[in-house]
Amino acid sequence: MLAELEQLDESKAWPRLFQRLNLEASQKAGSLTAARLPENRRLNRYRDVLPYDHSRIILKDGPPDYINANLVKVPRLNRSYILTQGPLPHTAKHFWQMIWEQNTAAIVMLNRVVEKNQVKCYQYWPCGQAAEHVDQLDFEDFKVYFLKEIGNDYFTIRTLELENFVTGERRSLYHFHYMTWPDFGVPTSPATFLAFLFEVRKAGVLSPDVGPSVVHCSAGIGRSGTFVMVDSVLKEIESTGDMDQISITDVLLEIRQYRVGLIQTPDQLRFTYLAILEGVKVLMPEVYQRATNNHLKTNEERGDDQENAEQNSTADAKSEDDSEVETPPPVPPRRRLEAAAGTADEPEAKRSRLSERGITSQKEPEGDKDVFTDSSEGSDEIIDLSSLSDSENSEHSMENVREPSQVSMREDIQERNKFSDGKDKSQQAEKGSKLPQHKNQLNNDVEKTDKISEQEKGEPTETGLQETNKVIQDTAIQLQETNEGLKHEEGGEFIPTSNETKETESATEIRRRKREERKQKITNLVENIKKNVQREEDAKVWKSRLKKAVIGAAICSIAYVTFRYLSSG
Repeated sequence: MLAELEQLDESKAWPRLFQRLNLEASQKAGSLTAARLPENRRLNRYRDVLPYDHSRIILKDGPPDYINANLVKVPRLNRSYILTQGPLPHTAKHFWQMIWEQNTAAIVMLNRVVEKNQVKCYQYWPCGQAAEHVDQLDFEDFKVYFLKEIGNDYFTIRTLELENFVTGERRSLYHFHYMTWPDFGVPTSPATFLAFLFEVRKAGVLSPDVGPSVVHCSAGIGRSGTFVMVDSVLKEIESTGDMDQISITDVLLEIRQYRVGLIQTPDQLRFTYLAILEGVKVLMPEVYQRATNNHLKTNEERGDDQENAEQNSTADAKSEDDSEVETPPPVPPRRRLEAAAGTADEPEAKRSRLSERGITSQKEPEGDKDVFTDSSEGSDEIIDLSSLSDSENSEHSMENVREPSQVSMREDIQERNKFSDGKDKSQQAEKGSKLPQHKNQLNNDVEKTDKISEQEKGEPTETGLQETNKVIQDTAIQLQETNEGLKHEEGGEFIPTSNETKETESATEIRRRKREERKQKITNLVENIKKNVQREEDAKVWKSRLKKAVIGAAICSIAYVTFRYLSSG
């Protein structure tokens, strides 16, 4: 409940939540047949606030049997309420008839008779001669007597007596009148409203031993629905001992099945949350403390999870950036050596086509063949060298075969060195002399390859070719090992720089500050409620003291004047 209240306040989602509840409640609305009958329309104060047929109160001594009132039940709590509109002059008799038939022990009135210069309710009870009113009122078969009244600046508690002329029986009942709740608004603070609710509870009029209490405002849905929600949810928390298991929205949708539109505004819905939390804090402090601790613990865990997720995402993004920047491009494929004429591993179809055209390949005996396996690329291809000869064509062919591969290897090595120089220039200082050593080795291999190629340009012998190929293989293997070593050194261990460390520490401080702000917000909310209650109590004390002082001064003045008058003769 604390988490839900905090989330709704931060996102300012109270209007959206209220609209969603209205939509869900409208899909489960009941029929309004009796309320829309022509003879009953004048008995409704508002055209759009009508009682459902399945839960409306039916008067036994009719006609009429209709009154704009619904019986709201919460079976699991053994609670029931009668929610009704403020009586009209011609429905006051029906109002007292309902109270008599339902054996009601109390009336809870949450509005004033006149609000914003409009009559919101008929004066259906006597206030006594002390309030410049009458001591009794007649309503055909019923008579209401004023007995006594106590109260304060916020609410008044009256004791009335109801007499049935038909049976001659009399019953006493309470009239709880909350006078500081504006229409479509909320009370000044949850504390004053809870004090009123606790007085109603203390009188025992909400127990299942008596009839359901009648709760009304002007329409019987906004303020009345808030009263029922706060009382029923607090009762359920008292029975379960855990306020985190209760959903206020579910309870509201449940009681809205009995009467339309209970709780009229988003502000009243928010006030319901605040009043329930304050009531739990007063009635069940251990439950409130446990819920507060769980809420704070959940916020800390959520903050830690979010922090870990951000760190993981940051590390993943950095590793992706490093892999994109530091990983060298793949080695271009080597050009394979091909003989000038057909070789022994040519496909049969190709040899047949060549033979058809009159071209034949010169072959040597199997024993005189010299083969070379290109193992640097992991290939199984065997290149035939049997067509080598001392003729000019053969020499020219060998130069075409050997020199492109050597030129290609030199270009590959030079491109790789340029790439390493451009991409890793900023990292050579941290890695010491490892990368320059690899580069020097590669340059030495390139120079060695060039020297061998220059020596072989005179006579391309088989021994020179084998040595050249061996150098090429060694160079390729060293190049591959160099790339793997650089990749391992650069990607295996990530050493954050001072700026990155500062960024991580700054993010941690921000999240820690947010958690502290959330804790402080909850603490401030509780402290504000305490301050409001204390402020109201202090104001009442000072008003009482001022009143006593004025009365004392007046008495002293009167006594002094009387004394002077009598003493002067």
